[in-house]
Amino acid sequence: FAAKYGEKETISAVERVGPRIFRLVEEVGEDGAPKAMKLMSRVGDDSIWIVARKRSMAIFLRHGDDAADAMLKHKEIAEGLIEQFGPASARALKAIDGQNARRLAMLAEDGQLASISQRTELLETIGKYGDGAMGWVWNNKGALATTAVIAKFS
Repeated sequence: FAAKYGEKETISAVERVGPRIFRLVEEVGEDGAPKAMKLMSRVGDDSIWIVARKRSMAIFLRHGDDAADAMLKHKEIAEGLIEQFGPASARALKAIDGQNARRLAMLAEDGQLASISQRTELLETIGKYGDGAMGWVWNNKGALATTAVIAKFS
């Protein structure tokens, strides 16, 4: 494993996660093994939640470390948002607390987030300014939805 994935990552992963890394890396497969090894080396035991779940691992492989960090922080809430809205949602989720992550998920579930034409920019702003920006979005969601409707008729 050290020769294949790097001595530093392998030793660190074994120290932080234990011998189960060997089974986990084999289950992930050749394509995902290097990234899984680096994640386990960087995060330790918490990374198992991502590496051992096919859906989470696929999201991590597609969207990178920001997605992994968002999933580690918000678990299943992050998965759907990142699948639907990509890397910008991962960066936003990294910057907000649990309550605001649930609020963002509610906006996505009821279609309000998808209806905002400048959605990526909005998510990037949340990623930059965190809970304050998400609080503003939540408090002004009605106005944002109205603006989205007006934009469709323009």
